[in-house]
Amino acid sequence: MSDHRKDYVSEADAFLAELHADKRNWTDSVEKEIRKHQRIAELRDNPNAKGNDQKLWSDF
Repeated sequence: MSDHRKDYVSEADAFLAELHADKRNWTDSVEKEIRKHQRIAELRDNPNAKGNDQKLWSDF
């Protein structure tokens, strides 16, 4: 059996988690990515979700 600690959080990881938890530090691109992935999850989990009427290749 391994002696690795699975609950260990490095100082750097703790700092980054604290930094990310404060939404005031988020850039516009981070907020856009979050909204994008929330939309993807909503469309994945709810096929009848609003906004699912767009054709896959409509922008080409």
